[in-house]
Amino acid sequence: MSKSISFASRIGRNIITAASILFFAFILSLALFAISSVKKQAVENSENVVSKVISDVNGALNSVETAVNSNVWIIQDHLGDPDFMYTVTHNLVNCTDLIIGSAVAFEANYYPEKGEYFSPYSYQEGIGTEILSKQLGNNDYDYFTADWYQ
Repeated sequence: MSKSISFASRIGRNIITAASILFFAFILSLALFAISSVKKQAVENSENVVSKVISDVNGALNSVETAVNSNVWIIQDHLGDPDFMYTVTHNLVNCTDLIIGSAVAFEANYYPEKGEYFSPYSYQEGIGTEILSKQLGNNDYDYFTADWYQ
């Protein structure tokens, strides 16, 4: 009888061991599947967020480009009145919250009476604040060498 108990005991242990191995294999595969699913969902969400940001940025750039292009003819029509350029830059900043600063930068001595530098600049220090204007270029700020001018 002791042989049959030890035999049954060994079979029981083998069954428990096999069941434990199968259980842990199942848990491991379930965990790997969950990790894979979460990673896939995170990648999809990230791609959606990036696509939305790109779309928003492109929309903003298109809006700014349209605003700027619609003022080119005004600048061309008023080239004889350099002080009017302050009105153009002021109106451009005023037309949308997307533009917080605007300048028209002329070549050196374009208006001899204005000196070497003439770049009317209008800006806001924060959205909804007063629009200020100033002459951008001077000996301390040589905009002719700036990347944006080049």
